Amino acid sequence: MRGFDALRTLLGYEYSTGSWFLAPVHRTRNELGGKPFGGGKIRPVVLATPLGPEAILYPRSTQPGGLRHDAHHHEPDPPCRIDKPGWVKLAIPVDVDQSLLNDETYSCEEPQGSRLLDAMRAELRP
Repeated sequence: MRGFDALRTLLGYEYSTGSWFLAPVHRTRNELGGKPFGGGKIRPVVLATPLGPEAILYPRSTQPGGLRHDAHHHEPDPPCRIDKPGWVKLAIPVDVDQSLLNDETYSCEEPQGSRLLDAMRAELRP
């Protein structure tokens, strides 16, 4: 555990719904088939539930299909990596080792009031 991860734990802050991470593709498993999701080296994934052993994440792709998702236009430090238009695959949740969801792989937060946050809440409603 490093720097901000340790501080986050001490303060009790957890990543929340709408936190974006960049996960290595070879460690991102499609829950529907158990295979890595897509190609490339990293895959943006968004946290749909609080971080924990049963966390639900959805992948983002530049390939059409799913919920259209615009590029982000905010300036966090480091710069946001959600920098191209894409689609979030709400029908294909993925498993990512929780140890990979940390400050090193964190990208940004989904803006409050976005269509994506509303769609994830609707998707997870019983």
